[in-house]
Amino acid sequence: MMDARTEKEGTPAKKPKPSCKYHDQWDNEFIFLKKSRVGDSHAFCKICNCDFSIAHGGRNDVCQHEKSAKHKRGLEAQKHAQAMSAFVTRNATEADQVTSAEVKMAMLCAKNNSPFSFHDDFNKCVADMFPDSAIARKYSTGKTKATQHIKGAIAAELEDELAKTCRSQPFSLMCDESNNRKTDKEFVILTRLYDEATLQVATRFLEMPTCNVGNAENLYGKLSEALRALWHCFLFPIEKEASHGITFAFNSDNASVMKGRHNSVISRLKTSQPHIQDLGCICHLVQLATGCGIRAAQVPVEDILVGIYTHFDTSAKRCEVYKEFVPLREVEYGDGHQLADEDLFIGADTKAFMRSAELPVSAEKKIFQTVRSFYEAVLKKMFSSFPLDHPLLRDLKVLDPAARLNITPGTVERLGALFPQLRLKEDKMREEFTDYQAIKTRFAEVLESEDAVLAAVTLPKFKLRWLRTQDRKDKAKASLLAECWKLVLDQDQQAGTSTSKTNMPPKQRLSHRG
Repeated sequence: MMDARTEKEGTPAKKPKPSCKYHDQWDNEFIFLKKSRVGDSHAFCKICNCDFSIAHGGRNDVCQHEKSAKHKRGLEAQKHAQAMSAFVTRNATEADQVTSAEVKMAMLCAKNNSPFSFHDDFNKCVADMFPDSAIARKYSTGKTKATQHIKGAIAAELEDELAKTCRSQPFSLMCDESNNRKTDKEFVILTRLYDEATLQVATRFLEMPTCNVGNAENLYGKLSEALRALWHCFLFPIEKEASHGITFAFNSDNASVMKGRHNSVISRLKTSQPHIQDLGCICHLVQLATGCGIRAAQVPVEDILVGIYTHFDTSAKRCEVYKEFVPLREVEYGDGHQLADEDLFIGADTKAFMRSAELPVSAEKKIFQTVRSFYEAVLKKMFSSFPLDHPLLRDLKVLDPAARLNITPGTVERLGALFPQLRLKEDKMREEFTDYQAIKTRFAEVLESEDAVLAAVTLPKFKLRWLRTQDRKDKAKASLLAECWKLVLDQDQQAGTSTSKTNMPPKQRLSHRG
């Protein structure tokens, strides 16, 4: 009615007022204020320890909050609060050491998933364990304080670090939902990214919200909330950030609610990021293939496993006997598509038992026929279900340095087309590809240098993984051992070690020196 009247009078309708956003200069203007993790339209008050909206009035909302009764009560309480110096030692260096010890202990317990109640017991005995330590005598972290250390300080710091990393580089998501029936169902969300500190791909915990009704809409909503918290002020779906290559891959189990074509989590993700990659869960695919093999073998595997467990669970003696058969042995596989019965892999211990038991030929034939049916069904399911022909897997051979000379520029271009959100520059990509192929020619002298090999294999990040052939690995081990022996002999000669010790075998002399 109102709109119709305004149109009649010729006055234009009012435009919706844009919401106000937080400005960084307010940090200096209002000492009690900082940016909120909820979003740009909110601010966080350090005095009240709460977020409040500034979407309507901006700076005026901040001034109104400063005049509020809650904020004034917080200021009054802060004035009468005792200084930290009343609770801790006046020696700043010693206080820092005590705080460092308490935080490190809290981090250690969090890393090893120890209960918070452990801190109460540790706090009681730490001074008795280390009576000569002033830090141990002043150590005073129980359950409550450790909880605040972990949840209030350490967790927030790690979340900010993860958020900063994910905003600056591509990463992938991994999700899975628990199937608990008696308790709340948890939806685990992990990130997979490249860690520049360790130079390795790492998995980082993102969030574990409760989602008791695990349909596609609810799961996607929980994932959106987790990503909103990760980016603080960016909403999800992330159209603004999609061009910067945020989420480039998604992985979960192959349930229809996660991977369905029309109504699933991945279908909703692809509406905002159509180039996101998804190859399916390899563990789930292996389980499906194994299930097909068990059905083809027509053997009650589940009943057999339950019977085996019961057999050993009721007897400690049988468990000790079983330990003789635990180590697995490597078996050479044949080159043909179908192996003969004597070459078919059934386990070295099983083969030894069959030889010692002298089974009838008909029984052996039936065993091998069952095993062969199992393998055939598994392979058939693998070829039909595994993404063996996926273009991403086909072109990822670019990551194998041994095959770099067989890679064409087209392979690199196809990989770049699969990840348009990475915004790879074609000229830069071609230049790096040329350098990648020329590694062996440019650095041939370094790669063949014995000193360079020894330097690399002693570095924990390299070890022997980069040496392709077993001969080179054996040669590197022998060279490293020879250098160690030489070092021991030189040190013994310089120290004037007795002849009897010098005549020891090198390995014994190394162990003698500790």
